Amino acid sequence: MHSDRSLFHYLIQIIFLMCTFPMTGFAYEKSNDFTDLSLEALMDIEITSVSKKLQKLSEAPAAIFVITHEDLNRSGATSVAEALRMVPGVQVGRIDANKWAIGIRGLNGRFSNKLLVLVDGRTVYTPIYSGVFWEIQDMILDDVERIEVIRGPGAAIWGSNAVNGVINIISKSAFETQGGYAEVLSGNADPVNTSVRYGGRFNENNTAYRIYAKYFEQNSNVYKDTDTDAYDQWDMFRTGFKINHQNQDTIQYGLQGEIFKGKAGETLMDSQLTDTIPYADISLRNYNTDHFGGNLMFNWKRQLSSGSDFAFQCYYDTAHYNPLVADVSVDTLDFSFQHRFLPTRSQELVWGGGYRNIQDKIDAFMFATVSQKNASYDLTNFFVQDDISLLDERVHLVLGSLIENNSFTGWEFQPSLRTIWQANPSNSFWAAVSRAIRSVSRLERGASISYAIPNADLPMLGSAIMDPHMDSEKMLAYEVGHRSWLGNKVSMDSTVFLHDYDKLRGSYNGTPYFDMEKGSMIIPFYASNSIQGRIWGFEGAMDWKPKNILMFKIAYTFRKTSLKYRDGSIPDTGIQGSPQYEQNKDPEHTLSLSARFDFTEKVKLDLWGRYVSDLPSFDIDAYWEMDTVLRWQVKPGLELRLVGQNLLNKHHPEYISEYLNTLPTESERKGYMAVSYKF
Repeated sequence: MHSDRSLFHYLIQIIFLMCTFPMTGFAYEKSNDFTDLSLEALMDIEITSVSKKLQKLSEAPAAIFVITHEDLNRSGATSVAEALRMVPGVQVGRIDANKWAIGIRGLNGRFSNKLLVLVDGRTVYTPIYSGVFWEIQDMILDDVERIEVIRGPGAAIWGSNAVNGVINIISKSAFETQGGYAEVLSGNADPVNTSVRYGGRFNENNTAYRIYAKYFEQNSNVYKDTDTDAYDQWDMFRTGFKINHQNQDTIQYGLQGEIFKGKAGETLMDSQLTDTIPYADISLRNYNTDHFGGNLMFNWKRQLSSGSDFAFQCYYDTAHYNPLVADVSVDTLDFSFQHRFLPTRSQELVWGGGYRNIQDKIDAFMFATVSQKNASYDLTNFFVQDDISLLDERVHLVLGSLIENNSFTGWEFQPSLRTIWQANPSNSFWAAVSRAIRSVSRLERGASISYAIPNADLPMLGSAIMDPHMDSEKMLAYEVGHRSWLGNKVSMDSTVFLHDYDKLRGSYNGTPYFDMEKGSMIIPFYASNSIQGRIWGFEGAMDWKPKNILMFKIAYTFRKTSLKYRDGSIPDTGIQGSPQYEQNKDPEHTLSLSARFDFTEKVKLDLWGRYVSDLPSFDIDAYWEMDTVLRWQVKPGLELRLVGQNLLNKHHPEYISEYLNTLPTESERKGYMAVSYKF
């Protein structure tokens, strides 16, 4: 635990250190980042996540937000998870020092099972828990070119689990990371955070490469409602490479891979039966989750003509982690291809398909039993999307669908209809109707969980039982959006949406019974496709640049959730897994406000304020927070950053894990200094 006094002294020392460096005498090195573009030009950034083809942001018939490389630099974030707070529609709740609940448009959780996360097109969605282990996902942020965030379904292109949104993290080409790079970051929460990278060329300059390594250690948070250090420290090491080849713009290929190893601490609540009143031993256990793995990916693309190309990608991914004293190993082999061509002068068609094989192994659960320890399952898909231009290309109609077959529920059909109208050079309107499904995870069809319940009269066990016939969750989405930009001064993006859900996973109480073999009363809870309902809301973002040296960015989200059991009942109690509990896990309002001041070409200041309304299911009150980032370019290639995070509260909770019995901790006020050098 670090006191406010020590943090204050730490910040004073950093400021003094920065002031001892001379502020004059160095030439300014002009950056090629998006910050040099006008707001109008930023709307023309090329993206790929909406249609699996290059298109301008302003022409995409979807609610998409792009976090640029400059946004990452100026945010002060040390991870992708932290940077996602700036995106409208995205909820980021920190559970402890190494775990997050990240969701889009509601129904968030420790494992947000309706959000698909990709790194350069490689899915990092775990099929066992239906979600993402964010404590495993890490990278050198200077290597990230952009993060494309689709709010709303992307299933017609990306398949199942792209229900509420898609996050695609896209790294820079090796051609863009030539030379050396090193960064050292240290603060009260991050005592060690070091990244190194080197890039070069060979083969007559047609081929570029980079190699990199990163290691960090992160201190623990404090336990909820106390000032006591928690057991949620975190460390990670990863190293990897990327190779890109380009042959006269006709053939491109890339090969990249990495390995990682880390450890994340947590405190687990263990509940075991005893022979004496209250017949339950509830204890807290400090536990380190080890995780390691790696991946290797190859992609190839050939330009057949100005309007036609063919692309192929394959990757192998292996990951091992042991949450809640369980050893889990997952190996994934994935192949995919796509072909883009122009069948007529007014059409652009993209089609393709893929195959994925997943093999896993589950051992040594503390609370749960599984029907089988080893499993192998397949996923096959085929998609087609036709972009039809009308009225001198001012109107585009996009029809598409993905057909998918999985080992649990068989064939799934996920169509989409989108249209966009360029009303004038400064305004566009779009609308979409889409269907998406969230496929069943392995544990949802073959696991049960038991835990002791304190009772003065007799031994009592709670038993959570999964439905062996669990079906996919269904969603039908309706969206309407508007984009406008006024030269280099103002850009606005707004979306209204309605998501209609059916067969959501929920739980309900069964009839208690006495188990003679176990000698205890059993209180059953059954998990099945028992919930339906809807989420509707508004998302808006605005950039305002009144002066070349000043910019304001605003992102606001309102969402309203209404859920009930499929039989029409709405229970009065908000037990875990009930409609009331699920609909109150998300804030109705979130707000992000940032101001960027470029005092000189060398000195820049960012202020970032955030508001999150209350989360009734977890009894978490609404809160404001603020981060500050002061950047100083000492000389070309050398930069210092002074960052303060969570400055408005000594510590506060953001989210509570509803799975895996992880004891929640609270995020503390932080400060760090970073020195980066490019050579």
